[in-house]
Amino acid sequence: MIDRAEKVSGDLCMETIRTLENIGIRVAGTEGEKAGADWIEGRFQELGLSNIQQQEFPCLTFGHSVCELSVGDGSHWRRIESEPAAHSPSTEGTLEGQLVFIEKIPHSTREAESRLKGKIGLVYASVLFELARFKRVMEARPAALLIVDDKVPFDWTVAVGFPRYWIDFITCPVVNIPYMTAWEVVRNQETFVRLELDSFVRDAVSQNVIAEIRGQTDEAIVISGHHDSVGNNPGADDNLTGVASIIELARVFAGSRPRRTLRFISYGAEEQLSEGARHFATSVQDAEKIQLGINIDAVGAWMGNTELFCTGSRSLRALVERVNRETGFPGQVLTEICPFSDHFPLNVIGVPTVWYYRPTFVAARHFHHSSRETVDVISPRVLEATLRNQVALLERVANQDPLPFDRTISLSQKKTLKKFALDWMGIEI
Repeated sequence: MIDRAEKVSGDLCMETIRTLENIGIRVAGTEGEKAGADWIEGRFQELGLSNIQQQEFPCLTFGHSVCELSVGDGSHWRRIESEPAAHSPSTEGTLEGQLVFIEKIPHSTREAESRLKGKIGLVYASVLFELARFKRVMEARPAALLIVDDKVPFDWTVAVGFPRYWIDFITCPVVNIPYMTAWEVVRNQETFVRLELDSFVRDAVSQNVIAEIRGQTDEAIVISGHHDSVGNNPGADDNLTGVASIIELARVFAGSRPRRTLRFISYGAEEQLSEGARHFATSVQDAEKIQLGINIDAVGAWMGNTELFCTGSRSLRALVERVNRETGFPGQVLTEICPFSDHFPLNVIGVPTVWYYRPTFVAARHFHHSSRETVDVISPRVLEATLRNQVALLERVANQDPLPFDRTISLSQKKTLKKFALDWMGIEI
């Protein structure tokens, strides 16, 4: 019997990561994203996979030529670090206005207008990122918003974007600033802002790269990651570690004949909240045949705690925990629903999933969506250990008959899924 777990190579993963990192930033709908997709397609061809295709779908792309932000007391100004949020509109020239720090979003649009209309709001991302609050703020017609990602409280800029469903509600320019910069602005009582932002948002095309190792039946297991990146770094961890992992899994299973088809997918436009995965899930013809999705997103950090988000039945969680014990893998198994990666659209159509993710501290990853996310934050040994665990899980779910877990999603998880699908994607289920 082939021991595929012993064949995985973290060093080969690092070669993949470096190659794709050298392509550069791969924002959805850009030439960089397409170049990444083409390289992945070529790698699937080299491995001898079948049914290889690029599934194109419409998306929005964005960019900017100018983003200059200054704060002061009205007579003295100082320039501060900033970058536009994804899909932010322009200022149409230089904008000046009064700054207000919004600790709590008002309960009504009328109250929000009294605080924000015509002013520039400084707000934590965690406070803003709930659909009703987001719409309330935008309906208040602020002149602009400065967003601080309070999950990453450091002195570098974190790229904050919005789900595709939310982009149409944006009514003003939106700019990201570092947490510690915001701290100094508030502490120094710098209550005036000058902003010039020249940006664009336009229609474009993204793509999912799909390939298979055909099985003996028409049932399938989806193994996924995403190849797009945010606009300020090429995404070494988020998510070239996922792309490298699915390619490595394809390599070690290539030439096999599993009971269930292994369908490898590198999604585009994940950073717009899984637009590629949503397109796949809503267009796939054999959804009822997909038994499980294994999604791999940001798993390579040298130091951290790997989490496995299980959306499904108790027996799926029991299987994942059993595989962890057997492989000596320290991953923590969680059952909370999270809409922030490419497993979620499969959940929306009723497919159970396991999402592998590795934060470096309790809230997130310290290099999350920043220029600090380079290949240097990635450990080949961490990738190797995670891949061994994934191989063991795949061997079971791809080959055991009957399926070693119930293909259901718990009622409590379905209730949360229903709310999240509506709030984050505008989908009623």
